[in-house]
Amino acid sequence: MAQSAGVKAYTVSPLPSLASSDRDYMNRELGNIAASIRALNMLCPQAASKAPVAPLDGTPRLSRAPWRPLEGQTEDQWVYYDAASSSWKPFPG
Repeated sequence: MAQSAGVKAYTVSPLPSLASSDRDYMNRELGNIAASIRALNMLCPQAASKAPVAPLDGTPRLSRAPWRPLEGQTEDQWVYYDAASSSWKPFPG
């Protein structure tokens, strides 16, 4: 079954004319929403042929050639990022 690309990012658009304090508040809140979407996207299971630039703890990836983060890995395998050891680990199961 094909999957859609889904939401990858949210870019804050210019705001309409607002009072200065309202504009600052809206920019902060929209920036927080954008950051949350980026973090959620990072934590969604995805196939990858190279390591993410800044993985979060628990980031799951299906490692595909040429990316082989596990020692002795020869085929595609689900892995997750372990921030405590700064390394990729095999997905349990």
